[in-house]
Amino acid sequence: MDIFKNDDQVATIIAHELSHVVMEHSSEILSLACLLDLLILPSMISLHAYVPRFLVALLMQWVVNVVVSLTVKFPERRKAESESDMVGLYLAARACFDVREACSFYQMLSETEGLRDLE
Repeated sequence: MDIFKNDDQVATIIAHELSHVVMEHSSEILSLACLLDLLILPSMISLHAYVPRFLVALLMQWVVNVVVSLTVKFPERRKAESESDMVGLYLAARACFDVREACSFYQMLSETEGLRDLE
């Protein structure tokens, strides 16, 4: 665990991940996926029924999936991450860890990710 400078930073990450469990984000994501599948299924069935070429229908289905991901799934995941950040900091603070260390850790993580993108 070379990336952590102290126990407070470790506690911040553990609390963040724990907050995903407390907030039941995995259940929310599965429920949303099921709902989206039910809403999209009729259009996909009609698409494959009325578009004579299989590859065209498949391409249109891919486009629909990309649009749904960009407009619904990704924003929902970002919202879940923001919630986990806030609840995780609360949990870490309640456990008497210094949550100010989260700022320096996330800054270092952001810089590391930026360097990784350049490579």
